[in-house]
Amino acid sequence: MIAGLEASLYWGRSAGRDKDGRIPDLLRPERPGGPGPERFLSWQTVLAFSGENVPPGAVVTGKEARRYRRRIETLLAAGFGWEPGKPSKAGDTIEIRQIKGNRARGPGLMVRASPRMIEAESKARNNKTLWTRINAGRVFKEPPIE
Repeated sequence: MIAGLEASLYWGRSAGRDKDGRIPDLLRPERPGGPGPERFLSWQTVLAFSGENVPPGAVVTGKEARRYRRRIETLLAAGFGWEPGKPSKAGDTIEIRQIKGNRARGPGLMVRASPRMIEAESKARNNKTLWTRINAGRVFKEPPIE
């Protein structure tokens, strides 16, 4: 589920120009050293991103919604939740906040990239030598073939 929520942050708009033009807007901090902007995902979308089959007629009182609530409770108990002005306790790649829903919008999650994820992403993009070539013999600890 966390991998699906991370992926949803990558699938967004980007500026499109200059050297950082390919970085999605949701992975750019709102202020230096801070988290990324929030993104709302409906409860059906959250389950779909986690690999679950959600039928088109799924309702908030059905078994799919119960499965969603159990998973969100588990994530919140693990420390992935955040309150305004405070980071999450887990310190992982994403932070979530549960939205109860209203007449205009159903229940779901507000997801944002944590400062740790944004920092790691910027370091990976600025580093030119992400890969190092090594001999396969060193990997397998076998003597080289003569």
